[in-house]
Amino acid sequence: MTEKPAENHASIAPAAAAKTTRWDSLRQVFVPFFGNFRVWLLQLFGSAIILLATAGFLRTGETFFQLALGALLVLVAVVGWMTLDGGTFNYYLDQQRNQAALIKPPFLRALKHLLPVLIVAAVFFLLRIWLEGLDDYHYSFPGYLRSELPAWLRRHISETNIQNLYDLFLFFLRWIVLPVLLLPVASLCADKGFRGFIAFRIWVRMFLSRLFWGVAIVASILGVVIPVALTGWKLDPRTASLAEEKFFLAFRIALGTILVLSAWLMVSFTLARTRMKAETATPSKT
Repeated sequence: MTEKPAENHASIAPAAAAKTTRWDSLRQVFVPFFGNFRVWLLQLFGSAIILLATAGFLRTGETFFQLALGALLVLVAVVGWMTLDGGTFNYYLDQQRNQAALIKPPFLRALKHLLPVLIVAAVFFLLRIWLEGLDDYHYSFPGYLRSELPAWLRRHISETNIQNLYDLFLFFLRWIVLPVLLLPVASLCADKGFRGFIAFRIWVRMFLSRLFWGVAIVASILGVVIPVALTGWKLDPRTASLAEEKFFLAFRIALGTILVLSAWLMVSFTLARTRMKAETATPSKT
């Protein structure tokens, strides 16, 4: 009679320990990047400068001075963007290494390695342009695929269902597969420069990380799906005043910005954790 409580306690303890371990793992992924207000402020400030430079470029004219100013604004936007994102990668990596990273050195290191990061960004955009071309098959490919299905199956699957699956597949390629493929290379190049291109074993381990894939999926929902859905939120035009419309627009912009930055910083932080695990499991010669 006296041994049963001890047995029950012994059986419950491992389950409680496993539950605590899972919670600690999730907390270590989703909590730390929220607490660093310096990175948040730097991202907000840097993003504002990039947007202003881009808007200024779009408003430039065709005179020589205006073209020169436009080229300067493009340079500012590109350098600022690559330095901001590469520096964020480096900051979280230094934080994982030292637990007390300074804010300036990682961004200067990213600026020093601007060219290799820019090459990765160019590859990313070229691949995105190629993937955009797959939209041309939105109607033809699902229609062809459905026509090849057996008649009994076509009765249960409409062409709209296949189109939705095709759109989901394209979303998965654009916002999950492509970032998971190239962001580890970008983080390696931001830290190591051109040597990041030859750190193949580390890249493979980062690419195969289940944690990184899971966070990329969550980030795609948080930073893409929900902000896009916010653009469709509307007040009832029959009852809403102009002031209410303006306030609601500002609210949607602010909420969308917070969600996008949260998703990006979450991915950046996870890249650093994945990188550290990959380096631990990889021989030092790589």
